[in-house]
Amino acid sequence: MKKNKKGIAYFALFLTLIVAMVFFFGCAANGGNGNEGERYLSIEAQAKQTYLDSFLKEPNLNLNATIDDVSFQPFLGIYDSVLVAGFYIRQNVFTFPDVVDSIEIDGLYIEWWVGIPILVWKDGNLFRLPVAAEQGILSKENLAAVKVLLIESRTKKTKGG
Repeated sequence: MKKNKKGIAYFALFLTLIVAMVFFFGCAANGGNGNEGERYLSIEAQAKQTYLDSFLKEPNLNLNATIDDVSFQPFLGIYDSVLVAGFYIRQNVFTFPDVVDSIEIDGLYIEWWVGIPILVWKDGNLFRLPVAAEQGILSKENLAAVKVLLIESRTKKTKGG
């Protein structure tokens, strides 16, 4: 009977070590903190602050905007710490649903509504989508995902969603 208890104790220790290793390696894969959601929120906040800082530098704008006034519409994802979205300040939104801007890269045609710029945020810098694509900030796979999300957002808007 003592042999059985000793075997169970070793088995429990073995399972504990396995669980600890899985947790440790899982945290390391997520940048060490184990919470991907917090990382995304941090990227979103940094992107909004960068946009706000650059927007308020524009001449002839008399806005008392704060980071809470900056919105993403549409939000097009975070790809390897690079955020893609339509950035705007709620007090200053002009959309023209019948006017589109577009780019074509390697046979991939992407279009979006004029009025809310589709911007790419990376490491404290904002880029227009065509510039980010030309500079290789987004991969072709990232751009394909952005295209799908843009089509979905346009479909929702035209259907009143």
